[in-house]
Amino acid sequence: MISASLTFSVSSKSERSIKNKFFVTRQHFEAVTKLLEDFDKTINVKNEGLKTLDLLQQSIKMSIHNFPTFLCRESFITRLQKQVTKINIDDNFLSEISDDISIYENLLILNASRNCIRRVSSKIGNCKKLNRLILDTNEIEELPFEIGLLQELTYVHLERNRITNFPLNLTQCVHLKMLDLSINELEELPKEIGNL
Repeated sequence: MISASLTFSVSSKSERSIKNKFFVTRQHFEAVTKLLEDFDKTINVKNEGLKTLDLLQQSIKMSIHNFPTFLCRESFITRLQKQVTKINIDDNFLSEISDDISIYENLLILNASRNCIRRVSSKIGNCKKLNRLILDTNEIEELPFEIGLLQELTYVHLERNRITNFPLNLTQCVHLKMLDLSINELEELPKEIGNL
């Protein structure tokens, strides 16, 4: 059983504030979902000690403050605050990691596995603190050159994609400990792989 105390400020015709203790179990999930659906779909969540916010299968617009970890599986979240350090957006229908990724300068972990991602923006190079990149089970054919600018990268999961050429720019990531490119369409491994 997971419990969390959250304060919701809900934007609607009349501003309402609800303080509620949720005990989220499989049985109570539908009740929590129904409660959220009754609102105007715009929620302002202010963290009062909660470290992780997990919104499974929600379709709401949120402004989220002071959450170091944000989990967003099967959701339709439209905006995150740039202070976020961990983003988990696996199991969605994303087609790209867009230019918007560049605002997350404090991002340490990005998990966008099991989506439909074909394109990763070159702006990912602005996420200088990124150390875990998890993009497995997508439709990525190539990575942008700027991925090599991510000097803090230690773990990269790119398995189950459509990559045909080894991303040479990853050889510039000097702290890389684990690179998984299994189940791709690689034709050959370059000699530069010895630099890893």
